[in-house]
Amino acid sequence: VEQGLAAALADVAQASASPVRIVCPHPLPALPEGVLATGYFFACEAIGNAAKHAPGAPITVLLATDSHLRVSVVDAGPGGARLVPGRGLAGMRERLAAFGGEVTISSPSGGPTQVAASVPLLLRRGEPGFVV
Repeated sequence: VEQGLAAALADVAQASASPVRIVCPHPLPALPEGVLATGYFFACEAIGNAAKHAPGAPITVLLATDSHLRVSVVDAGPGGARLVPGRGLAGMRERLAAFGGEVTISSPSGGPTQVAASVPLLLRRGEPGFVV
């Protein structure tokens, strides 16, 4: 919360076995702690998965907001990641769904792999940040 999401993930990037680049083209607005924590833990898990399954492959994390916090983690590994019930990526999807978030995965054979999260911005527990 004090450093901001991009700075916190830069610390994670420095500790990673794989090269990780954090990209945040526009400053993120002040985000509720729950949204920040969800984005942070998603990115950490996705970076860890990429480093495990595509060792040494460059990883890029893109952060952006609109009505949602968007976190995209892309690795230049061999691709082929898929959702398997009860396993890593399916678990990530289930955890984000608990917050009204979504996970999308693109991982063609030959790569790259992109795992992206969309977390709704919340003002108060259960209240969307943008009213339609």
